[in-house]
Parts: sequence; C-alpha cells; structure tokens
Amino acid sequence: MNRELAAVFACLLLVVAGCGGTVGGGTDGSGAPSTPTGTTAGDVPRTTVPPTATTAPTVDVIGGDLPVNATRVMYRVFDLYGLEPRGPVTLQVLPYDRVFPRRSADDFGARLPPFYRRTGLVPNERLPEPDSTLGGRAMDGSVVHVTEAATRAENANATELLLAHEFAHIVQEQYGWMSEVEDWSTLDERNARIMAIEGAAVRTERAYTERYRVTTAHSFSSDYRDPYRGFLNDRYRHGLAYAEHHRAVESPDTFYAEAPSTTAAVLRPSEPVPTTIEPSVSVSASGWTASDRTRAGEYVVRWILRSQLPANRSAAAAAGWVGDELVTLSDGDRTAHVLTVVWADESEAAEFERAADEYLSAFADRTGPDRYARAGLSYRLERTGPRVTTLSIGPDAFVPNGTVEANVTTTPAS
Repeated sequence: MNRELAAVFACLLLVVAGCGGTVGGGTDGSGAPSTPTGTTAGDVPRTTVPPTATTAPTVDVIGGDLPVNATRVMYRVFDLYGLEPRGPVTLQVLPYDRVFPRRSADDFGARLPPFYRRTGLVPNERLPEPDSTLGGRAMDGSVVHVTEAATRAENANATELLLAHEFAHIVQEQYGWMSEVEDWSTLDERNARIMAIEGAAVRTERAYTERYRVTTAHSFSSDYRDPYRGFLNDRYRHGLAYAEHHRAVESPDTFYAEAPSTTAAVLRPSEPVPTTIEPSVSVSASGWTASDRTRAGEYVVRWILRSQLPANRSAAAAAGWVGDELVTLSDGDRTAHVLTVVWADESEAAEFERAADEYLSAFADRTGPDRYARAGLSYRLERTGPRVTTLSIGPDAFVPNGTVEANVTTTPAS
C-alpha cells in the first residue's frame, strides 16, 4: 500500500477528530458529525452477542474502561455485512494528544503540499481541541485508538457510534477490500478513494443506528471554520451519498471492486460516470523543468474556489469539469504550478473563468488583466483553448515568462 494513502486511511490527515468525528464538550464547528443524541447505550436492545467460544476474536481494551461492550459492537458491525471477524482487535484508550497531535496553523500548513498552500487550502486556525473531544482512528485491521473521552459514561451512545465507524475500517482491512482501492495514480483518484472508504464507514454507522436503534444527529454542514478543514470533512458528506447509492454495506465486494477513479463520479453518484479527458500540457519556461504531473480533479478545483467563494457558486463553476493536468515545475530551488482544466464546452469554461477571477480578486492583488500577486508569488489566469483554462502559479521569474500549450483530444483518460 502507498504509505501516504495508508496514513490517510488511518485518519492521520484529518485536522480535527479522526475517522469518527468529534463529540463531547460541545462541537468544534468543523462540520464533522455532531454529537449523537437520542437513546442512551443502556436503552438499546442487545440482541446480537459474540460467540462464546474461547477462540472467537475479541476486542482487548487497554488504557481505560469503556461504557459500552466493544466486542459486542465489533460483532454487530461485522454482522451488518453478514461476516465474522477474522482476528482480534486491540483498542487502546489514549490522551487526545497521543491520538491526534496538536499543531499550530502555521506548522500544520507547512506540512501541506505547496499547491494547496498557494491556492488557499490551508487551515486558518489550529485551536487546541479540549481533552473532552471524542475521536478515534483504526489501523492495519487489528488496532483502534480512541481518545480518553470514550471512557465517559455520558458519551456511551456517542462512543458506540464511534466504534461502529472504526470497526467498519477493521472490516475493510480484514476482508481485503482496502487492497481494492490502495493503488492510486493521481491526486484526483486518491481523493475519490478516500471518499469511498470514509463514505462506506459513515454508511456503516447509519446501518448500525437503523438496526440497533442507537440514534444520532449526524449532520454535515457546508459552513466550515477554514477551507482545508472543510476540504477534508466534505469528503465524508459526499462519500456517504456515494456509498448509499452504490450500496457499500449491502454489496461490498462490488462496491470496492468498482471503486471510483475520479471525484466527479463521487460528487454525482446517481449520474453516469463521466468520461474523463486528459489534456496534453506543454509548459515552456527557460530554466524550469516539470517534476511532477497529476490530475487534480473536480473536487480540488471546487475547493480552491470555495476557499473564497460561496459553496453553491463554487460547485456550479466546477461542475463542467471533464479533465485536467496539474504540472509542478522546478528550477532547482523554487517550484511553480500550472493547472490546466478541460471543460465540457465553452460556456462551462467561461463560467469557471468568471468564478476564478472572483476567487483570485479576493485571494490576491490584481496586477493586470489576467495577473495577480500574493506573498511573493504571481498568478496568471488564461484561456488556453476554446474550452480550456490554465492557472499558473509561481515566482515572478516563472509566471510572466512561462508559455503553456494544451492539446485536448477526445481520447478518454486510461
């Protein structure tokens, strides 16, 4: 498995609360699932129990006592899939800082890819989450870490749902479904697979509440505290819709075997999978050479706009996406980026161009008809084809001098 993707599956990249969201001590305003409410754990009929054989896999809880039976929750989750656990699980209760290291906004932002930072996909603030925050992450099909808030009696219902989410990831690992999605070749495919994985886990939570009457008030707000936090958490919301439509719990083998390769497919799960066009992009600038090429995807394009524009405006402007190529260049010490997007038609390209101009005008200082500047970098937005737009970002030595050519054919991406 790609190590970076493995870290994402373990929820190490989630800014706020890990795979299961946060509860306890009030919500954190991130848009992650809110505090479950309704029946308490003691009110829920306990009709599914694990086998009594001593060889049956169990959950070994260390570091604290939980207000719910973790082994029973694990068997309930597996039973949703009609399966049995293939091995034991160690569940460790840890201080919040041990599960999710706290970092300042500047420190966290410095760890993000330069393209994210240069387009505004960064956390505005990194406030310390209180120790009463409930969260968790699953790893390797045999380990779950939860915060100390999971031991509190008043969090019994919320802890049960958190465990249902994390045990969904255990199912994914133990039955090899993770291997169906572990290889990705582009940034777009990476985000699409994360959406599918996390969406399936949230769908498992929903199925759990439906069967065992552990009610919840999960909601996914589009009003996030900062762009990067929203970028991460919105993958759960769209992933859930995708998992529901494609029956992730009812038909998991098919769901994972047909995992999405583009975020466009996840964003509109009920529509036919769009044909993706890969432009052939040539960037010419003296002293600069391409160091990486990838597909950013509709979701990234949408959230670049969303960092400065309203949600509906951003979604509409990015909806005509049919393909792109993100080229990273270097002159040895410095880097530059060229994002070339292919749109469904000229009107879609024009709509994005207008929205991108609004985004850049809010994000940077206008220095010319198609030029902007921010933090020592130059930005140029141009139409490089009838239905092609290009955003160039880099030092002054690159942006004014770089020439971008994009050859767009009707050949679908492989």
